Amino acid sequence: AFSNLSFIITHALPLLSDGGKIVVWKGRVPEKEITAARSRFHDETWPLTIETRSYRLPIFDAERTIVIITRAMKKV
Repeated sequence: AFSNLSFIITHALPLLSDGGKIVVWKGRVPEKEITAARSRFHDETWPLTIETRSYRLPIFDAERTIVIITRAMKKV
């Protein structure tokens, strides 16, 4: 694993434009990381949305999650 979501968002956010997305591949749904990231990066003038898509690796029967962080258009 690369790192937790807060670390990834902290380092990728300065590079992310309005409407841009960060896509992160994780193992099982990282509920604690998502909750921490939502509270840490909550900003009403430039909100982030965090959504997940879960899937299973067929050969290994392992659960995986794609986390998609989207930076909304900046409110003026």
